[in-house]
Amino acid sequence: MNLTCSEGGKCPCPICYVPKSEQADLTKIHKLHIVIESQEIYHQALAQKTKAARKELLKLVGLRMIKVSS
Repeated sequence: MNLTCSEGGKCPCPICYVPKSEQADLTKIHKLHIVIESQEIYHQALAQKTKAARKELLKLVGLRMIKVSS
């Protein structure tokens, strides 16, 4: 499972992909977090050979891999 990195991440908004450095600029339009795209990124991350590569891929869009025990 993956979750947003919250205020410490590069894209802290759970709704859109606005980079932290551009949040004050309201003239730009950014993509929204869409479930299908998030799932695709998640599966791409799972396919990475190393944890570092997985983390870097998820970091680009402000997500992180979280293991949830139930």
